Amino acid sequence: MIPFGRNYCSLPLSQASSPNNPIMQKRYCLALDLRKDSALISQYKHVHTKEGIWPEIPRGIKEVGITDMEIYLWDNRMFMILEVPMNWDYDSEMARLGKLEKQAEWSDYVWQFQQLLPYSKNGEKWIQMEKVFHLNPAGIKGTAKAGYTEPTYDKPSKRFCATLDLRDNPELISQYRYYHSPEGHWPEISKGIRSVGIFDMQIYLIGNRMFMITETIPGFQWNEQMQKLSTLEKQKDWEALMKKFQQALPGTKEIKWELMENVFDLNRDF
Repeated sequence: MIPFGRNYCSLPLSQASSPNNPIMQKRYCLALDLRKDSALISQYKHVHTKEGIWPEIPRGIKEVGITDMEIYLWDNRMFMILEVPMNWDYDSEMARLGKLEKQAEWSDYVWQFQQLLPYSKNGEKWIQMEKVFHLNPAGIKGTAKAGYTEPTYDKPSKRFCATLDLRDNPELISQYRYYHSPEGHWPEISKGIRSVGIFDMQIYLIGNRMFMITETIPGFQWNEQMQKLSTLEKQKDWEALMKKFQQALPGTKEIKWELMENVFDLNRDF
């Protein structure tokens, strides 16, 4: 289990894309909560390790074409990253997964640890999130339901995932989304992000809850490089503006992105 800064390469070097011939894939990000009970959270983490998981579960996930699945945790909130082939259909393949050996039993078993999000409709568990910012968009517009197109890459990297909340105000959320659109984003911000060793960053949203994926060079040190970023052109002005839309996470006092723990990783562990 690697809490922060998971070493990553989206494909083996022999299979990965080249800059002139990228291999495209789709990504989904989803959210769900655990019950706010430390013993249950600890047990949930154990049953997602190599020692604790039922072997049929990762085998079934791979059988339906999922190339990678990761789960990140902060407090009792979870985010999942799914990476799949371009022609993969979420509804049909997840329905097929549910029919494979032990999958239905597993879903029932892990439900004792989980609870629905406030945004859940009709008992929906993992909810697809909308992408509201992408440092390096692939040029193909996606949706939370259809997935978002991603180029694979062949360079080793580090992946950090973090969470933060927006103020639960529709007008402020709309303004935040605008400032993270190609039309509203300040160019100095993207330039600064890249200059400190971040080569991609994405932000996903459900309700007022955000999930950020940050891809960096292998030697990236989060605290040091984020401190350096804060000193660059326009960054302090940008951070002050963003604080008008953001709020501290439950149980914390400071408005800041909190790093999340990687508690399940299909490619790394299985």
